[in-house]
Parts: sequence; structure tokens; C-alpha cells
Amino acid sequence: MIIDTTELQAINSFFKLESLKEVYGIIWILIPIFTLVLGITIGVLVIVWLEREISAGIQQRIGPEYAGPLGILQALADGTKLLFKENLLPSRGDARLFSIGPSIAVISILLSYSVIPFGYRLVLADLTIGVFLWIAISSIAPIGLLMSGYGSNNKYSFLGGLRAAAQSISYEIPLTLCVLSISLRVIRSSTVDIVEAQSKYGFWGWNLWRQPIGFIIFLISSLAECERLPFDLPEAEEELVAGYQTEYSVLYLGGWNLSIPYIFVSEIFDINKAAAAQLLIYVGAINVLIIFAVMFMNGSEYYKDFHLWTIGDGVTSVLIDTFEKILLESILFFFTDKTRAQNILSTGFFLVQVYLVFTTNYFPWLTIIVILPIFAGSLIFFLPHRGNRVIRWYTIFICIFELLLTAYTFCYHFQTDDPLIQLMEDYKWIQLFDFHWRLGIDGLSIGPILLTGFITTLATLAAWPVTRDSRLFNFLMLAMYSAQIGLFSSRDLLLFFIMWELELIPVYLLLSMWGGKKRLYSATKFILYTAGGSIFLLMGVLGIGLYGSNEPTLNFETSANQSYPLPLEIIFYIGFFIAFAVKLPIIPLHTWLPDTHGEAHYSTCMLLAGILLKMGAYGLVRINMELLSHAHSIFSPWLLIVGTIQIIYAASTSLGQRNLKKRIAYSSVSHMGFIIIGIGSITDTGLNGALLQIISHGFIGAALFFLAGTTYDRIRLVYLDEMGGIAILMPKIFTIFSTFSMASLALPGMSGFVAELIVFFGIITSQKYLLMPKILITFVMAIGMILTPIYSLSMSRQMFYGYKFFNIPNSYFFDSGPRELFLSISLFLPVLGIGMYPDFIFSLSVDKVEVILSNSFSK
Repeated sequence: MIIDTTELQAINSFFKLESLKEVYGIIWILIPIFTLVLGITIGVLVIVWLEREISAGIQQRIGPEYAGPLGILQALADGTKLLFKENLLPSRGDARLFSIGPSIAVISILLSYSVIPFGYRLVLADLTIGVFLWIAISSIAPIGLLMSGYGSNNKYSFLGGLRAAAQSISYEIPLTLCVLSISLRVIRSSTVDIVEAQSKYGFWGWNLWRQPIGFIIFLISSLAECERLPFDLPEAEEELVAGYQTEYSVLYLGGWNLSIPYIFVSEIFDINKAAAAQLLIYVGAINVLIIFAVMFMNGSEYYKDFHLWTIGDGVTSVLIDTFEKILLESILFFFTDKTRAQNILSTGFFLVQVYLVFTTNYFPWLTIIVILPIFAGSLIFFLPHRGNRVIRWYTIFICIFELLLTAYTFCYHFQTDDPLIQLMEDYKWIQLFDFHWRLGIDGLSIGPILLTGFITTLATLAAWPVTRDSRLFNFLMLAMYSAQIGLFSSRDLLLFFIMWELELIPVYLLLSMWGGKKRLYSATKFILYTAGGSIFLLMGVLGIGLYGSNEPTLNFETSANQSYPLPLEIIFYIGFFIAFAVKLPIIPLHTWLPDTHGEAHYSTCMLLAGILLKMGAYGLVRINMELLSHAHSIFSPWLLIVGTIQIIYAASTSLGQRNLKKRIAYSSVSHMGFIIIGIGSITDTGLNGALLQIISHGFIGAALFFLAGTTYDRIRLVYLDEMGGIAILMPKIFTIFSTFSMASLALPGMSGFVAELIVFFGIITSQKYLLMPKILITFVMAIGMILTPIYSLSMSRQMFYGYKFFNIPNSYFFDSGPRELFLSISLFLPVLGIGMYPDFIFSLSVDKVEVILSNSFSK
């Protein structure tokens, strides 16, 4: 058919003017086509101008650099000359072949657009052999080059045409094989059918995931077919064919003749056609940028209602063309001594595209946020092995960019007053097991996600002194980043488990390779504890998934509405509780934590104390409390008892530790007791206090371990009874450490005070417990708060007071530098800000907490 029936009816009704809606429909059909043509036309002019500017900046040519603003007058003068110069044909050449050749090159490429849809079913010829017709018609273009080269009667032009045509023809075979493999897989050869076949399963239905090697081969062949870097040698050959040096060709007003723009216009159309074909065949007609995915419309419903991918396709092809002209050559130009305004302009094209991406409603925000760190981290291995500075800055840049992207997403696409799951993404991953890549965030997860980004960014900066195997070290940091973000945003139980396990591998390697003398023992103990807990987590996930009312499901929303027999729910609850108790940790499953902190590098300790422990608390709320509410009501009194004992026991044990990092580790275990009590209180106030304590201790714990590590780097001592007198030589570190010690012991005005006070109020106001148990628990918690300043102040006294520093060998007595000061201030500002204005954190979680308590504990 020539035009789909729906579109044909719309065109016929246009003349009747029955309604404005029909007129708008026709206009909406024409917009993508017009934008495509306009984008190509403007793109040719802009690319030629930018290429001249960049080349002139490198070669120091006066005309394109200084003729008018940004050299525009030089480009206009060249265009005017090309329009009005005399039409010259090569002497003793075949004028007919010389003139017809470029027409064949352009027309063959334009004809290949007949099978490319400009919108849903908006295709000139929806043929059953559409993709193969595209290749067949495109193969005619090299004939035009041969005809022009032969007709010029110039041996150089003829040889140039032969070489240019040879490359184009040689890459037709891999293109055909790639298209054939896709056609055999979907059992279709129509471009429209190939797109619809990919839309059935959403994002994971793309042919890109099923044939990644074919995608790479297709991309390389397309680059060679379009003569892009590093296959751009035929461009020079085409200059010979077009008479670039002899100037025997021209573009005159009456029509097209053989000329440089004619050859290059066919090249631009070919680039756009290759871009469109790649989008249609491998990514379901999604407009894809060089850096980002644009217009994330992978389902048929999006593809049906929008032509936006076609609107941006003209710009996409321009970006593919400028991938070597703007991106590569301008990078070279950036490092010359002449940095001009066109640098900003060339980069501006990408920034405008990125802005358009970020303002769409169908962009996979959470998927990008989860995948970006580990994907970008894998590129570290392509950096120079000895370029530690480059690797560090690259890792820090990725973390900062990820943090800014996360903050942007939450600021502009997250509604704090909406307790429901937002930014939902649901893509079927493994159909056999009904396994989905299901992501979403709410007020419960947004705080830990932001905390993860902030602490990881600072931890990468804290790891600046690490030089041994820095590529692997920084990759593991970024892989851990992805796993933690993925866990906090998971809306599928199996995906939650995968992210839980993925996080263990980087931690184990960071411990075993960059730890202290007993690092292998600590790493083994860590993996045994956490892997053992993961067994119970997997059993609980499979149990909930298989016990479905109608069919097995791992969806959080479905599981939250599922009713279980009470004995079975108790079994599930115990399994999940053991897994989360190991990670939180809850006594007696805590012994791995002091050993791990004692041997790990302090940047790893920042991630452990700031984020990893909070994963256990998050799991208790997200699964045990939200999904298994009846069992949680039964076990909540025991949580209060365990939390109270943990506060006293860990604080007392911390007081007896000689190792500085182990003392801080036991203080973390003690502070986790307040989180357990807040979760067990089953009140809005208590649960909000527990969530605030998660954020508060994330900053305070990370800061204390960072300061302990920087102190060790200077004095090379870790035992408190060997330290002393540090305050005299390092007053900045003394001041900062003392400040965070005050925050740890819940000094008023700091975040720890607010969090623990609210947990107190949560227990007192709880209607579930009798008065005497509440008074007893509150009294014991108060004793724990008294023990906290004892071990904190004792630690500061042993470290900073006295005169023992005179006897410390191999020490480096220099105070905190700019990097340490920046890290310390960055961690202190949130602690102070939350302490002064905690409503900022409460505004994120208060609505979600009310929903959890009302929905779960009223059933």
C-alpha cells in the first residue's frame, strides 16, 4: 500500500474541514516530515561551517576565523560563489554521465526513504520486503560515483570514484547479513512489522539486547557506508570526483548539477537514512542520541501517539555526521591555544539535545540512574593504567554527574505530597519466570538514594590517595553505587535480591585487596555472614513469589495486597529478618562489622557505615513492615527489646575497644538500636524518627571513619592507648573530629539529637504497649545515651590530649588539607542542616509512613 488507510482517511477528510481536530491531525503528520527535511538542510550548512571553523582554528587560516562573527561571512561568501560561478564541465568528458551520476546517487538514497515510517503507519510503501528493498536501492548510489568519475575524463577522479564505490559496496554484505538475522528472528521484513515486534515487550524487547554483536556490526558498517571516521578516506576520493581541486563543477540556480554540495547532500541523506534504519531495526524506532536515549517510547502505544522520534531524527543524523567533525576535531581544538566562542557553540548542540531529553515524560530516569555508574565505571579500564589522576577525576565526575542527575530527577519529576510509587518503570525481562525490571521510588526510598549519591561521591574523593590498581578500585566503587541505587529503587522482589547480592562482590574485593594485615580474614568473615543471610532472603523471596493468589508474582504492589496464613507469614518474616539483621546489623549477628571496619580502607568504611548498614534497615521497613504487617505486629515487642539491649551492649563494648575504628564501629551498632526501636514502635513518630536516624547516621558515621582514616595516614597508629597529643600539631583535625563526636552523642542542634528524640517520642506515644514497658524501655535508652558521650569523649581524650606524639616513629605531622576540609565541611553541613530544620527530611517520608501504617496495620 502507498499510505495507510487511517492516514488516507485523514487526508481525504482534510478537504471537507469537518473538524479542526482532523486539520490538526494532518498538520501533525506533516510536522515530522517537514522537520526532517529542514533538519537535514540546515544541518548541511551548519556542519560545513563548523568543519571550516574547526579546521581553520587548527590550521590558523585567517578567512574562516576572522571574516565576520565566528567566520560566518566567509561561509556565506563561499556559498554565494558556489551558487553564481560559471558552470564548467570537464573537457573531452562525457557530459551526460558526468551530470546524471550525482542524480542517481541522490535519487537512490531518497527512494530508500519510501520504506521508512515517519510515524505510526505513516510510510510511503509498507512493503513486506521493506528492509531488503532499502538495501537494494541504497546499493545503486555507488554507481552514480562511478559514472561521474568516468564521465570526468580525469584519471584521478575515475580512480577516486572506484575506491569510494568499492568501500560502499564491500560493506553491503555485513549490512545485509545483519538485516537478514533480524528478519529471521521476527519472521518479518516490513519496517513497520519489525518496529511493532519490538514494542511487545517494552524496553527489553529491543533487538539490541537479542543481537548486540549484530548491532555493533551494523553500526560499524553504517559508519563505513556513510564514510565516517575511521572510514572517511572515500570523502577525499569524492572531492576528486566532484572536481574540488579543478573547480569544473557548480551549483547553479536553475537546478542541480555535478557539484560538491550535490555529492555531500547525498552523503547527508545517506547518514540520516542509516540513522533511521538503525533506530527502526534495533531499538524499536526510538530516537537515540550519541550520549543519551531520546524520547523513550518503546511501547506501541507511545509509538502510535507520537511522531516525536521522527522530528528528532534529522538532528540525530546530523549528530552522527558530526560525531567525528564536532566531537573529535573540536576536542583537538579545545587543547589549542585559541579557544573561541565556536567551542561553546559546537558543544551547545549536544546540550540543547540533552535538555530536550530531560523534559520528556517517557524517559527511563531510574534505569539510567541505576545503570550509569557501573556502565561508566566499566569504561575506566580503557583509560591509561598509570593515569591515576585521570582515573580519579573521571570517577569523581561520574559520581557528581550521577548525583546531579538524581537530584534533577527528584526535583522536577517527584511529587513529595504523593505517597504512591512514582517514576514507575516496568519492563519484562525473563518472561518464563515473569521476571520484570521494575523500578519506582516513593518517600521511603528517595532519602536513602540521595544519601547514597552524596556519600559515594565523597568516598571517591576520600579515596584519592589510593594508587594501587586504581582502575579496579574505582570501578568497584561505581559498581557498588549502582547496586545500592538499584536496591533502593527496586519494585520487584527478585530484582531486590539481585541488587542485594551484587553489592556484596565489590565490598568483598575492596576488603580483600585494599585492607589491612588481616584483610583476608575480615573479607572471608564478611562474605560468610552476608552470604548466609542472603540464603534466607532468597528463600523468602521465592516463597512470596510462589505463594500467589492467582499466579506467581514478585511485584511489590501485588505482594503488599496479598494475604498469607499467619504461620506462613511468620516463617517469611523470620527469614527476611535474619537477612536484614546481618546487614543492619542486629546482635548477635554483628561480629563481622567491627572486623570489617578495622581492616577496610577508610573510603570503604564510609560506604559501609553510610549506606550498607542502612540497606538492612530499609529492608525491614520495605518488606517486613510493609509486606508482612501481621507478623511485624507480633514481633514488634521483640524488636524493642533487641534494640534496647543493642544500645546498651554496643555502647559498653565500644568503651572497651583499643582500636579506633572498632570503637567507631561499635558506636554505629549502638546507634542502629534506635532504628530498630523506631521500626518496632509502629507509630508515625517512631518510624519517621527511624528514617531520620538512617539519614543522620549515614553522614555522621561516614565522617567519623573518614577522620579516623586521615588520622591514621598521618600518624600510622590505630590503637588509642598509643596515641596522644595530636590536637597540638593537627588542630583542624582535632576541631572537626570533636565536632562530629558531639554530633554522634546527640548534641542539640545536630541531626542525631533530633532523630533520637523523635524515636523517644514514638515509643512514649505508642498505643500498642503498656505504660510500664514504655517507661522501662525509655529508661534503658536513656542509659545508652549516657554511655555514648562516655566512649566518645574518652576516644577524643586518648587521641588528642597528652604528649605521646613525640615518640611516634614514621609519622607525618601535617594538618588537614583542602581536600579533607572540603570533605569534612560537606558532611557537616547536612548534619547541621537536618538538626536545625528536620522538616526537610520529614516532608519526604511522612505521607508514605502514614500510608504504610494505615494500609498495613488496619488490615
